[in-house]
Amino acid sequence: METEHDRLARVLARCYLALCILALAALLIHSIPEHRRQMVRLWQLRSSARVMRGLGRRAGVASMGRELATGDQLYSLPYWLARQADRLAAAYDRERGAV
Repeated sequence: METEHDRLARVLARCYLALCILALAALLIHSIPEHRRQMVRLWQLRSSARVMRGLGRRAGVASMGRELATGDQLYSLPYWLARQADRLAAAYDRERGAV
């Protein structure tokens, strides 16, 4: 039978493990040169903008189909996705230094 002390010891061991993993992650992140980190940030921003654009396009087409079928106009999701794609593209341009 597991005692309260054993359970607390296990929880404490998991907390120590999580802190060690976080410390190692911080060390690894800071050991990566700045130009590599910027390259990863640029890739993330560009691919996120591309995904948002694609999702917005699909949601817009679905909304148009729904409007034709039922007459309901529900364009808030495609609009929001398009705005997020624009924000990500602007962040990419700022990060790249093109502004």
